[in-house]
Amino acid sequence: MSGTRALFASIGASVSLVAAAALSLLAVSAVFAFGGWSDPVAESVRQSALVIGADDAQARTAERAPIVLAPRPSAPARRASPPARSAPP
Repeated sequence: MSGTRALFASIGASVSLVAAAALSLLAVSAVFAFGGWSDPVAESVRQSALVIGADDAQARTAERAPIVLAPRPSAPARRASPPARSAPP
């Protein structure tokens, strides 16, 4: 009888933990899906993003000289370690 009682108790605890995890996942995904909690004060204070036109970006890249890196020196070759010897019988 005590084994059955312990089984039902562990199943009940497992189900409640899974339900709590599912609800927390639902709440977190809802926050990410809708961009956070709505806040009327934050909406009025938000700033617009900085947008750079395509012409400005091309002009900036044309002004700079390309960076050329020196070739990376190769690593010295490693010798394989000899196989481990077992003790004589």
